[in-house]
Amino acid sequence: MTSPRLAVLLVVLVGAVSDVCAQESPLESLKRAAVLNDTGQFRAVVELVEPLLGSNSQKLGNAVAGVAWNMRGLALQNLGNRDEARRSYESAIKMLRDIPDQTVQYATALDNLGSLEAEEGQLKESEGLRIRAKELYNSVGDHAGVARSASSLSVVALALGSRKEAHHYLADAHHEEGLVSTPDSRDLAWMSGAECLLDEAEGKFQAALDQVNRVVDLWTHQFGPKYYLLSSAFFVRGRLHHVLRDDAAAAEDLRYSLMLLSNNNEENSRLYFLTKIMYAKVLRNSGKKDDASRMESDATAALERLNHQQCRGCTISAEGIR
Repeated sequence: MTSPRLAVLLVVLVGAVSDVCAQESPLESLKRAAVLNDTGQFRAVVELVEPLLGSNSQKLGNAVAGVAWNMRGLALQNLGNRDEARRSYESAIKMLRDIPDQTVQYATALDNLGSLEAEEGQLKESEGLRIRAKELYNSVGDHAGVARSASSLSVVALALGSRKEAHHYLADAHHEEGLVSTPDSRDLAWMSGAECLLDEAEGKFQAALDQVNRVVDLWTHQFGPKYYLLSSAFFVRGRLHHVLRDDAAAAEDLRYSLMLLSNNNEENSRLYFLTKIMYAKVLRNSGKKDDASRMESDATAALERLNHQQCRGCTISAEGIR
């Protein structure tokens, strides 16, 4: 989702490993893992990183090990292993928080843990972690980091029912991003995604559609049409097309979202079942009532089981554009 968490790993890695460049093999593994994380190849990330965190992990030093734990957490979170992801983030935070020149890496680990809290419905905890991350980014003049955290906080504020706070954080994100000489397209996509959700919540459906179209364009240009995060963007876009009474476009987007989710082995995710439920509504409008009823019933039952297992109280903001 993913994402401000994905957008900064290469930058984080460069800062974290600058003092240990003689260790070529671990560093090359981490660099490759960062690229794989950005492109959604999470199982490969775990395979690369876990050997570095075994019995010889002390040789890496806390800064590099902290980045490795953070990267492992991000991969495992996206693979649905939230318990191990939490343990990884907590290990990263413990290692990075007392290293003076690793403020950005520490902030990134806090932000990632905040994203996990949001996925589990712990929105106040997520808010606190993101606020602390934002403060840390600000303390070292990392405008892009501040903008990412502010965008995340906007989504959390929206989920907590405060549109005023959501607007405040989005304005802050735009201001900080304006101070970045060469903005990362992934950061711009995440900011547009947050703005889309806020526009949708306020009933500004055409404005929301314009924003999510920008997300799709930015991600497709950067990573191609099979990029894993596009599944959430097409889900949101399909939902908006449905509200705007364009069910032909809605069906096309929702089918594409389901295809991407299947290709990325996410057929047991909340987003997959929510997309199925939305697709059923579109089918019902087109007259396929029996197919729609079966699809909606099956997806709703599966979603209830998953919610019981994973995250009571999760909100739609946690499964949307992350």
